[in-house]
Amino acid sequence: MTEHPSQRLRLPFTRQRLLCGYKTPLCRRLYGYWHVGLDLAAAGRERGVCAAGEGLVVAAGEDALYGFGVAVLYRGCVSVSGERRDLLARYFHLSAVSVQTGDAVSAGNVLGREGACGTGEMHLHLELDADLSCPCRSPQIGAGHSFWLPADADTTVDPALWLFCGAGQRIDAADTDPAWLGETALLLARASAACYNEDTAKRGAQP
Repeated sequence: MTEHPSQRLRLPFTRQRLLCGYKTPLCRRLYGYWHVGLDLAAAGRERGVCAAGEGLVVAAGEDALYGFGVAVLYRGCVSVSGERRDLLARYFHLSAVSVQTGDAVSAGNVLGREGACGTGEMHLHLELDADLSCPCRSPQIGAGHSFWLPADADTTVDPALWLFCGAGQRIDAADTDPAWLGETALLLARASAACYNEDTAKRGAQP
């Protein structure tokens, strides 16, 4: 079996706000289902949704309810705790896609554009799944879809435990109720702020 290099997955935008975290009790209580991804909105002018690392596009298309979507396989992902595994990423609500099935992508490559298809607010819903066999199946999907399909089981993992702040990236301070974000998303935001401040300080110290 081929051993793939380890990689840290990076955030999808240069600047972003966090809107909703993974499996927050508040979302479950209000809407009756577990939110199995991380919702982020671009905070700058750029609306391009970027690849998190070295990966392979395993599905790309248009859904009847959620606009365009992309699924990317990332090998050798490392979590904040040092766990290593291959992960499948699903990108929802896109207004357009820039890739097709079979494309190899690198961190920062644009996969598509942030959209509001099937939702009331412009944002990206990002899921990470440990099951690599069904790229278009999500436990959050119900009837009426065409590209995204319902999953038989929930094998998702918390994106906030697998995402890191890349060079020049940051998460803007959010006015979102912390109950919508949950502990892990709040920790991601704090880590991102520390990373961004350190990166800014290093650039400022250069002659």
